[in-house]
Order: sequence, then C-alpha cells, then structure tokens
Amino acid sequence: MTPRVHRRKRKTPHRIRSPLMRAPLLRTIGPTGQRMQFGDRVALFGLISSLGALTIGVLTFFQDQGAIQREISSSLQVVNASVKTVEDIKGQIIDTSYPESQSDTQLTSSVIDLLLENTGGKPAIITSATATIRQVQKFEACRGGPIYVSGFYQIKVPDTQDLPVDLRVDLPFSVDGNSEDRLVISIGPERSSSSDWGSIYQTEVTLQLGDGTSLNVGKFILWAPVELESMAEDFEYRTSSGSPPSPLGCEKDYAHITEQALNAEGIKSPEIIDLVSLLRKYGLLL
Repeated sequence: MTPRVHRRKRKTPHRIRSPLMRAPLLRTIGPTGQRMQFGDRVALFGLISSLGALTIGVLTFFQDQGAIQREISSSLQVVNASVKTVEDIKGQIIDTSYPESQSDTQLTSSVIDLLLENTGGKPAIITSATATIRQVQKFEACRGGPIYVSGFYQIKVPDTQDLPVDLRVDLPFSVDGNSEDRLVISIGPERSSSSDWGSIYQTEVTLQLGDGTSLNVGKFILWAPVELESMAEDFEYRTSSGSPPSPLGCEKDYAHITEQALNAEGIKSPEIIDLVSLLRKYGLLL
C-alpha cells in the first residue's frame, strides 16, 4: 500500500494596502514590484506630459515677463572705460597784467572715454556726473609769469580745494534702447599757471541716471593739461645751456608725483608712462 503524501498548500502573503495607494497617482503607478498594465502606462505618460507642458508654460511666462520688462525699462552698463589724450580742449589765455587782453587757445589733456551699453528697450538717461577728486599734484615749473590758462573742462577743479571733494555737474546724455554709445568726460583745473606743467588728478567718477540710480564707471589717473612736449623742450634747452634739471631743484617733487601716479589704483593717462622715460633720461627718476 502506497503511503499518502500530505501536500501543504503554499500560503499567499497577505497584501497590505496602504491608504496612500488610493491616491490617483499611486494607483496609476501601482505597488512596488507590480507590473503596470497598458492602461496604467498610458495614464502615467499622460500625467508626465501634462507636468512637462505646465513647466514649459511657467518658464515661458516668466521669460516673456522678463522680455516685456526689458522693453519698458533701461539697463545701462559700462562696456569699456579708458583714458585717452585729446588736443582740442578749448581755453583762454589770461594775462593778469592786462586782464582785457584774453586770447583763445586749445589745450592737450587726458579725458575719460566711456563705451556705454543700454540692454533695455527704453532710452537710458544720464542727468549728471560726479567726480570724487582724491588727490591733485602739480608739476611746478622753474619759470614764472603772470599768464594763466583757463580750460573749458566739463568738470573744473578749483585751485584751492580741500580734498577729497565731490564735484557734481549737469551732464545731459542718453543712450538709445538696445544700443551702444560713447561718452567723453574732461576733468581739469579751473585755472592753471602757464609756468606749470599741468597736474595729476586721482579721481573716481559716478554717473547719475534719470531713474534715480547711479552708475560707478571707475577710478582714473588723469594729467591735465598734458605738458609733456613742453617739459621735454624745456629740459633740453636748459641742458644745452649748462643748467640741466636737477633732483635738488624745483623738479625735486617730480619723481614722487610720478611714482604716486604709477602706484595709484585706476586707469592711467598714457602720457604718464612717457613721463617716466623723460624723467629717467634727465636723472630725475631712478
């Protein structure tokens, strides 16, 4: 007689259904490990597509809002700032012995050259400019005379002025929307003696805009008026006459002024480098 084998029935594990599975999204995905039916996959794909479309719509909305904001506003920035030398600063020569005998002249000076860009659709309005003059150092020459020169600079620096000082002037200027434009700013002495070789100005410039904001355009080392050619001619003449310039004479401060200009923070007048070579030639700068 064959013995009877008792087969045990395999128990099916009890499935615990979480209340969270009643959520539409989780019901669509199904419990972990369960293969999704075709209809569930279609529903999931549709949900993901809807979320993607919503995200794109939101991003597009904010991009459109940004574009609209740019079109109705201005946004001014400095693309490039440099110092160049011009020879057409108008001025007047004044002889204090004969005040009525004034004559016109043109001065060579360092000026600030700005390339501005407006990335907004509305014109950017500049109303004024402020130059913070931190230091002024004059090249006093070994000659004298009652003749003075007054230059028509946009920002005039008084001869006697406590430093630092903020000098603000009206400077109406505009940059059209989505365009670039150049702005040149001249800074120089209100009046200078014809017996001097100009002055070195350490300055920082800020533009005031029509919307009430300000734009700092940088720090600059300017020479105004530039008298490098006249200085070289004078040095050569005195040397040939047997009385060359001396570091112990009236040029004793030239090296100090030049070294400070070279070490100062800011964009420098290109003539300052040429001045170094001139002073070294005549032993005024080591």
